[in-house]
Amino acid sequence: MTASSFATSATGRRCASACRPRATRGREREPLFADLATMFAHPEGSRDDRATTTTSPNERPSMRHQHADSGVTTRGDLDARIEQYRDLILRSLDGLSDDRARATVVDGRPSLLGIVRHTAYVEGVWFGEAITGRPLSDLGLPRATANSWKTRKTDTIASVTEHCRQIHAHSRQNLAGLDLDDVVSGRGRRTIMSIYTHVLSELAWNTGQLDIVRALHHGEGRPGA
Repeated sequence: MTASSFATSATGRRCASACRPRATRGREREPLFADLATMFAHPEGSRDDRATTTTSPNERPSMRHQHADSGVTTRGDLDARIEQYRDLILRSLDGLSDDRARATVVDGRPSLLGIVRHTAYVEGVWFGEAITGRPLSDLGLPRATANSWKTRKTDTIASVTEHCRQIHAHSRQNLAGLDLDDVVSGRGRRTIMSIYTHVLSELAWNTGQLDIVRALHHGEGRPGA
């Protein structure tokens, strides 16, 4: 069937009718994910690279593209993007109570606080153990990945945030003085460049998870309620 014949067929008319927005009666209901358009904005920012100033935890600051003549090195760009994701991850807890941050909105899935704790584990593995060979227990991190998503009874937003910042500082210290082409062997032989790209992909994924869980919290009620 051609496109034109499909459009004039009964099936085509039904599809076209189903795809048209329907008028709502009375006050329009607020969608469950009202903030998703903002929360899922591309982390690379807009095409014209304009900087974004944000005041709300639901607004994502844009990540600027670095042009060839900007003077920014590849290493500098990677470091800036890592810092961007660290900030986004910690800001996902803004405005929440400890109970809300610990609450799971999907059975069997981690809480916001659990996801944030996991990002510390990611850095501990790749910017810590993979470089220095030191065991994760030295950093107060679990050995098993499955346990890295879990919160402890004593965890609060403040304690997890501080733990993450300590891991961030440890990561910066371990990376200082290393070039992207340097090879480390804490978890098999890897270049620093490969470790950077792996951590970036992990943190980007975790940031997306936090966006979704945060949106589900908004669907249930205002954060911190």
